[in-house]
Amino acid sequence: MQNPDLIFSPGLLTGWGWNDDRIGIWMDVREGVTWHDVSAFTAEDVAWSLQRAGDPASGNPIQFLWSKVTDYKVSGNRVTANKFAGTIHCAVKIGFAAHFLSA
Repeated sequence: MQNPDLIFSPGLLTGWGWNDDRIGIWMDVREGVTWHDVSAFTAEDVAWSLQRAGDPASGNPIQFLWSKVTDYKVSGNRVTANKFAGTIHCAVKIGFAAHFLSA
C-alpha cells in the first residue's frame, strides 16, 4: 500500500522470509483484511492465489517464477512453501516479489 505521502506501508502481508534451510518461504497474512463483499481475506486465499499464479493455464506473465514454489501449507495466518524447485537466482526473484506484497 502507498500512503498519501507516497511512502509504502505493509499491505496484505505483515512479514515474510526464508525457512531455516533457506529453500522455502513463509508469509504472514494480515488479520482483519476483508474482500469487497466483507468476507475475510485469509492465508488460504494467498496460498490459492500463488498456486494459481504458478499454473501455466492461468496466463500469468510471471508464471515461470511462481511455478518454482510448491507444497503450499497454511497454519493460522502463516503460509509456507517448503519445497522450492529451482535455483537460488529464482529464489531471489521470489523474495523480491514477496517484498512487494508486503510493501
